[in-house]
Amino acid sequence: CAPFIGVIDAYSNFYLCCHQVQHKDYLIGNIKEMSPEQFWVNRRKCYEHLGLTQGFNPAVCPVGCRGAGINRTLQGILEKGEHDLFL
Repeated sequence: CAPFIGVIDAYSNFYLCCHQVQHKDYLIGNIKEMSPEQFWVNRRKCYEHLGLTQGFNPAVCPVGCRGAGINRTLQGILEKGEHDLFL
């Protein structure tokens, strides 16, 4: 759910996730120092660095995450084969 929930810290740094503030892998950049174009470039680089799951990690993501439901659904789609639970 990282594409939908970002956060800006007290130092104007934009992170993909409100639970991962201060984690360098989730840092897009400082909104005071970059142009809108650079923001989108950095955002794309951040997602590419995080890989297919775009930052969702069940080992570190808190249960109370605002995106937990969406994340679990997306992770389930990635892990299950087609018609895996078909009756």
